[in-house]
Amino acid sequence: APLRVARRTLANFKIARIAKNLETMSRVAPRIMVRPQLIFGMPGDTLAGYRRTLEWVLAKNVAGIVTTPFHALPGTEFFEAPARRGLKASSAPPYNLASAPGFSAADMRVARELSFQVNLVYAMGPAVARTLRSLGRGRKGPYPVLDLFCAFARFCEASGELSWLPRCKAAVLSSINFNLDY
Repeated sequence: APLRVARRTLANFKIARIAKNLETMSRVAPRIMVRPQLIFGMPGDTLAGYRRTLEWVLAKNVAGIVTTPFHALPGTEFFEAPARRGLKASSAPPYNLASAPGFSAADMRVARELSFQVNLVYAMGPAVARTLRSLGRGRKGPYPVLDLFCAFARFCEASGELSWLPRCKAAVLSSINFNLDY
């Protein structure tokens, strides 16, 4: 059932059309600030699938990415019978998913960290993201741009170059709809 719902949700999702629209917006209105929203942990998704999606979006000319975990919202079949669908989710707002078949609790933590690192790079400014995107395109591996974004974010965090990070981290995490209790 969860896969059927995910397929129904994604029925109108056409990657070629989205790519063409992003390219057209970038060409026709280069100052437009496109920020796609990505949901991780959707039933039927995997961490590898989320990484591929992040890589694809990061390779495009976007001003940022809005990320959020899947929510088992009241009134949906995911909220009403989560165990029957193999879901573990909070029964209190914001109803974040803790795990799902194919997307374990550990995978959710990794997805949250990837999301934070990507958003942290975008918080450093458009020039940083553009430079990393450009450098990443020439690298090898399954996730060259994503890996470079994450490595740069980890480097900045570890080197102390982000003295503003303690003040910013809560706001960034909040903006990507994290529930740190998971």
